[in-house]
Amino acid sequence: MRSRECDEYDSLKSDLIEVAKRACDTQLQGGSGGNLSIRVPGKDRFIIKPSGKGFLDLCVENLLVVNLAGEIVSGHGKPSKDTMTHAGIYRFRPEVQGILHVHATWALAFALDEREIPLLTEEAIDKIGAIPVVACIPGKLSQNHQEVAARFAGPAVRVAMLAKHGLIGVGETLREAAELCEL
Repeated sequence: MRSRECDEYDSLKSDLIEVAKRACDTQLQGGSGGNLSIRVPGKDRFIIKPSGKGFLDLCVENLLVVNLAGEIVSGHGKPSKDTMTHAGIYRFRPEVQGILHVHATWALAFALDEREIPLLTEEAIDKIGAIPVVACIPGKLSQNHQEVAARFAGPAVRVAMLAKHGLIGVGETLREAAELCEL
């Protein structure tokens, strides 16, 4: 007989897999890049995509459960390199239950130019407000985990552009984070 905790993880993992497939179907993500996570309700844990797996390669068995220190609680493999970014956002924002980081082609056009994405619809303006740009570490093409997490410290930030990299969104559900990135 399976424990209640395993059942809870499996349900959350299935939700994460569904959002990952949708991200590919809507062309938010392709290949093995990007990452996504979903918080385990009532615990300082979250489920995250392992490093090196594409969104379409995900299954209940290969997803990892980690704590807010980035340590693996359940599963085998190497956590995403952005695990500590996700952990930091979850620490800053208790209401956030899901995080999606993608490399959509249209978003990369803005990210490479380090420009904020203009919001063109009333819905996007109402739901997102603005998409701030998080600069790269000087001399590198990546961001500091703490700086990205800190950008999400206030509830007004729901989506941010990672310069030279991609888009990251947060939501009260992982599905909401994906929908915000789609706008």
